[in-house]
Formats: sequence, C-alpha cells, structure tokens
Amino acid sequence: MIVGHRPSTLEVADKILLLQEGRVALFGQRDQVLETLKQLVSIESGSRDLEGLDKIANLIAAEPEVSTEGKITGKLRGIPTSGPGKVTHTHQWLAAQGKSLPDFDRSYFYSDSQNDIPLLSVVTHPVATNPNALLKAHAQAQGWPILTLFND
Repeated sequence: MIVGHRPSTLEVADKILLLQEGRVALFGQRDQVLETLKQLVSIESGSRDLEGLDKIANLIAAEPEVSTEGKITGKLRGIPTSGPGKVTHTHQWLAAQGKSLPDFDRSYFYSDSQNDIPLLSVVTHPVATNPNALLKAHAQAQGWPILTLFND
C-alpha cells in the first residue's frame, strides 16, 4: 500500500521519501525520485508523463472546492487533512476498506512537523523524521524514534 500526502509538495520538495509497507521504498533528490516514479508508471501504464501518478493506489489529500464553472475556488471541501483532520481522514479511509487501526499489529507514520502529533499519537510506530523543534521535543518526551535522513 502506498499512501501519498500533499501531492503539491512534490513540486517544491528538495527531497522525497516514498514509504511502502512501513519501509523506505525510494529516497533521494526530488528529480531523481520523480524520474524513478515516471519509469515505474511508464512500465505499468505505458505513459511517461506525471499524469500516470494517479496509479498510486491510495491518496489521502485535501480536496479543493470546485465551482459549477469548474474553477478552483481556493477553499477546501470537507475536513482539511492536517492536524486532527489527518486522523479523521485516516479512520475514514480505513473504514472504507473495512478496516480500523486496531486491525493491524503495526502501523507507521513519519512526520517532520508538530502538526502531525495527532496521527503520530494513534499509530503503533510513530517516527519523527527530520523533525522541527516542537516535534523533536515532543518525540523525545514520548520516547519516539527520531530519524535524520539529511542535514539542511
């Protein structure tokens, strides 16, 4: 299972970490990872453009509100996928699969921001990854692992 978060960050990220089954599947400079993804999508779909990234099995992301004219209004539909909303969307997605977090012996979440403390707090294996100062302090207080993938 691959779950993506904030697809717009692919456009501005310096580095990308792609997790699969709770393990690092791809990590590296943005352009290298996107090229690898394009090649994987190309193999599966016969397409070499990023439109093929819709082949990612599951994507939990904010949905923009679209007007009746088909234009993005600048507002989001429903609950934003940040903070506690990320927990809500995760539970909703799992329920749609006929599952819940307790159905899994292990669940993982990796984050660099204190905004994700709600979801980090409900998985069995939270990992602070290159955390900001607030998340780092919280992770240390909770005894969570801290993973440093790169130095800025």
